[in-house]
Amino acid sequence: MNKSVKKNKKNKVKGSVKKRHTKKNSIKKTLQKKYTKKNKRKIGGEGKKIKLAILLITTHGNLDNLQPLKKHEEDINVYKINATKPGVCNYIQDDELRDMGLKLSEFINKKKEKLKEEELEDFTTKLSKMLPEIDEVHKDAKKISKLALGKKSKVKSNKNSDEDEDSDEDNFFNDEDSDQDLKEYIKHSVKEEDTYKTLIWKKDEEYHDKAYTIILDERMETNENPYNNTIIFLGEEGLPALEYVEMAYNLRNTKEKAIEEKKEEEKKDEEKEEKEDEPEEQNVFNMEEISKILDDLQSEESDEKSDKSEESEEEYDTNKYISLSEILKKLKEKGYTDTIIIDLSCSVGYDPRSSRVLRRASEDNYGGK
Repeated sequence: MNKSVKKNKKNKVKGSVKKRHTKKNSIKKTLQKKYTKKNKRKIGGEGKKIKLAILLITTHGNLDNLQPLKKHEEDINVYKINATKPGVCNYIQDDELRDMGLKLSEFINKKKEKLKEEELEDFTTKLSKMLPEIDEVHKDAKKISKLALGKKSKVKSNKNSDEDEDSDEDNFFNDEDSDQDLKEYIKHSVKEEDTYKTLIWKKDEEYHDKAYTIILDERMETNENPYNNTIIFLGEEGLPALEYVEMAYNLRNTKEKAIEEKKEEEKKDEEKEEKEDEPEEQNVFNMEEISKILDDLQSEESDEKSDKSEESEEEYDTNKYISLSEILKKLKEKGYTDTIIIDLSCSVGYDPRSSRVLRRASEDNYGGK
């Protein structure tokens, strides 16, 4: 996902900074070239009525530098806007993300229904130009990256530009922050080719199969913001989430409930097994044999309770995992012919070394054109 930052009067990143990417050992193994008239391929929505999905992704995100590009096998045209280049994390602030979401929704709601297939590339380009203009965190980082060392703390947020110049209440970053991901984000924010770049691919072309993760604890922290920690459809009534990643926003005890449901299932399975193992009733009782069976059952039950007492809640994984290829497959199953994906998640590797490899690649290995 991207990293979450909080505003602070002292111009520092406040509290724990949440990275919008995950370590590899925590991920489940589940995981423009414009066509010409001479070379036009009739796929997806081309030449016929389109069904367009516009997705906003604000989850954790990871790229695997060792993973080869994946062939796009779904008959759906993809227009993807990436907040950062490969190997660079993205940052958001919850309130600012809500404002971004509202502005995007307003713009998309006015245009979406009238869009034709031949207008999608131009519409995506307009979105990619709009995003850095409404992303206040990105704008502050861009200002910082242009300043000489030692003057960064004087950067002012655009939102308070009419207020006292000495006020730094709405600044998002501190030049003394040692976070390497933050340094890379600020460094690359000034380069237009590295931020909010649009890529397009169609069937049989290749792309990087990015991994996305929603961490339930973080989802619960931001449950009042429908645009944060999720994958949602913009321009559709009710801002529905992608089915696979749906989580209840109105349950404070969602995690506890998920764990209890898991334990209840295990308990039912154990009771069923015990019932199957019970000896059939016989006319003649062998008390010695029955006593031995009861002792064995009690011993097994005691061992199981002892083992369970040592188990931690960590084994109950309540997070959600999905790959880009799985998202595209689900969209095609729903009948979509085209999709515009606004990806605000991180694009780092699973460790610092893999992130460096991704940044140093001669070409952005997101795939597409």
